Amino acid sequence: MINEILIKEGFHRNKEQLFLSFEYDSKLRYLLKNIGDASWSQTHNSWYIKNSEKILTAVKQELEPLGIRLIQSDEYVGTKPPEETTGKKFPAL
Repeated sequence: MINEILIKEGFHRNKEQLFLSFEYDSKLRYLLKNIGDASWSQTHNSWYIKNSEKILTAVKQELEPLGIRLIQSDEYVGTKPPEETTGKKFPAL
């Protein structure tokens, strides 16, 4: 199993999302789909979850015992809708 996941903020499907980048791992994919309701974005070639502190906390709690670290990236995925600001901030890692 991998030991790091890169997390980027982004906008996809008209919502703020957190994009999770990691080498393919079927167990990790299954875990993220079941805990964080992760979906695959063919457009961004990445898994994504709702930008929610509650979901991110649940994902972290499952990954930490497995020795998987979450690494925050400053890169933003996609584009924000024009004239709209969400006011959301990146959940604390």
